[in-house]
Amino acid sequence: MFTIRFFLEHRESGEAVIRKAKAGQTVLEVALNNKIDINHDCGGICSCSTCHIYVTKGNHHIEGKSRKEQHYIERLKNKNENSRLSCQCLLREDIGEIEVVIPVKVPGN
Repeated sequence: MFTIRFFLEHRESGEAVIRKAKAGQTVLEVALNNKIDINHDCGGICSCSTCHIYVTKGNHHIEGKSRKEQHYIERLKNKNENSRLSCQCLLREDIGEIEVVIPVKVPGN
């Protein structure tokens, strides 16, 4: 089980803490199941980049990037070394804490 802390970039709205997130779920699934709004225009099938997030802690608890995910990330204007697509962040069989920042939508992304 995981604890996932969600933060909104550039907002002082605090954080949302989800405890008991289960292995085998994606970060997007955990967010949506807990009423945390993350855009996901393609429905979570890795064919867009609207569910872009930054994983700032606990990346080792998440499956690595596929070539397809990396392709979509490379096209983002606001990407950084922590960029991931939440629909592709599959939680591993493990226990730990993950921190996620939901970036402000950048026009053209």
